[in-house]
Amino acid sequence: MRGYSDSPRRHCFKGPPICSRTVIRDVESTLAQTQAEPMTNGNQHKADVLIVGGGVVGASIAYGLAAEGARVGVLDAEDSDFSASRGNFGMISISNKGFNNLAYFRLSYASSRLWPEFASTLREQTGIDPAFDLKGKIYLPVGDAEFAAHAEKVAEYARRVGADYRHDILNRADLQQLLGNVRLGERVAGGSFSPLDGLAEPLRLYSGLINAIRRHGGWVLRDHRVGRIEHQGGISPSKATGARFRIVVE
Repeated sequence: MRGYSDSPRRHCFKGPPICSRTVIRDVESTLAQTQAEPMTNGNQHKADVLIVGGGVVGASIAYGLAAEGARVGVLDAEDSDFSASRGNFGMISISNKGFNNLAYFRLSYASSRLWPEFASTLREQTGIDPAFDLKGKIYLPVGDAEFAAHAEKVAEYARRVGADYRHDILNRADLQQLLGNVRLGERVAGGSFSPLDGLAEPLRLYSGLINAIRRHGGWVLRDHRVGRIEHQGGISPSKATGARFRIVVE
C-alpha cells in the first residue's frame, strides 16, 4: 500500500536490518580511555567474550551470554552513527520469511514463540517494558494483478510450511472492515492478514538489553570504534580457543 504512512502496509518493516559482527572469545583487549564508563586495571577491561558492535544483535548476544554467567564486554562506535537498531519499525516479521528456505522460516517462527517470555524477563530484570505485542500484520497489494500474485504466493507458502503457517486472504470488503476508518485506495482489490507477526518498541528493547547486560556484570563501551583485529602469535583453526587477539580501537 502506497501513501498511507500511518497504517499497516505491505513491506512496512524489516526486523532490525543489521548484521551480527565479530564475536571474539578469550580476549584481553587494551582500550583507550572512555567517558562512557570507568575503566578497570588502568585502561584495560577484561572479558571472556568480547563483542564488536553494540547494536540490537550484538546486545542480544551479550545479554544471553551474560545471563548464563559469562564475563561479557561490548565495544560500540559513536552514538551519532546511523543505526538501524535505534531507527526501525520494530516489527517482528514471520509470515514473509523463508519462502525459499524453510529452515529460515522454522527458526523465525520458533524465535517469535519465545518473545513473550523474553519480553517479560527483560521487563522484570530492568523495569523497562519492550512493549511486545503480537498484533499481526496486514498486506495491501495494489491492483488486481499484484493481489492475485500475492494470494498465489501465500497459498504456496502454506503448502510449503504446513500447519504452522497462518495467513488469510481477504477481499476488499473484509479488509475494509478490519481496517475500520482507514480508507482504501481505489486500486486496492483485497489483501491479507497474518497473526504470526508482532512488534516491539525499538528504543525500549535496546535500552532494556543494555541495562540487562550491565545488571549481569557485563560492560558496554561507547565511542570505541574497532578498526581492526590483529592475531598475536598466529592462529590456526585447531588452536583457536587458545588464541590471543589485539583489538585496535580508532
